[in-house]
Amino acid sequence: DYCAKANEFGANAIKFTNFISQGKAKKMNDAIIDRLIAYRIQLHMTQQDIADATGIKRANVTRIELKKNEASLDSLVRIAGSMGLKLNITLEEMK
Repeated sequence: DYCAKANEFGANAIKFTNFISQGKAKKMNDAIIDRLIAYRIQLHMTQQDIADATGIKRANVTRIELKKNEASLDSLVRIAGSMGLKLNITLEEMK
């Protein structure tokens, strides 16, 4: 069960506060993608498994993982969800 296995990796959450406060959205996007790839591999899922679960074409999953184009928030949420993960974003005032 992909969802149960994904919960085992919850301790590996990434903190994005510094990326956002510094305005480095690309770096944050890349870090999310790297983490999603790691989860996918740990769960023994293929890019085709992700495509089938999300409705995103496999070629587009490949482009996202290769960071050819910046992934949309919708795509990242759908990919995370396909592995039983939830993508949280916190909006805070900058000081």
